[in-house]
Amino acid sequence: MGKPARHRPKSARESALSLVAKRSLSKAELKSRLARRGFDDAAIEDATLLVVSYKYVDDEALADAVVREAARTGRGPLWVRQSLLKRGVSEALVSRGEDAASQSAVDNARNAAARRFGDLNVLGNEARQKAFRFLCNRGFLVETALLIVGEDASMISDRM
Repeated sequence: MGKPARHRPKSARESALSLVAKRSLSKAELKSRLARRGFDDAAIEDATLLVVSYKYVDDEALADAVVREAARTGRGPLWVRQSLLKRGVSEALVSRGEDAASQSAVDNARNAAARRFGDLNVLGNEARQKAFRFLCNRGFLVETALLIVGEDASMISDRM
């Protein structure tokens, strides 16, 4: 016997509810996915208004969740900014998220570096450079990474 037929929601509303049941989406992501499924603009707008009215889609809550994820996983404000832009939230929410992540950036960077490299005070120059690159790649500002590895900018740039 073959596989059972997969149920496909028939309306944009059903599709929207199905999509947001699987993971948190921004309004822009939801609209994009509904458009890819072939729904017209009016049906997409109607479905989006429905899920927003039930607070199943909430860009502010999504932005807050991305900031919390950044703190939990040792990511910086630039990562938060890029993640929110990619998910299509408003520039105001992107800025707010980036600002929130910046408030705890030094502590988050220190914790991320300590988890990865141990005590930074005993590391040699090569390991400090590696820690610097690690922090920059995780979305921390250069100034924050330099502060954490305990170097001045000329020492890092001379060796890279």
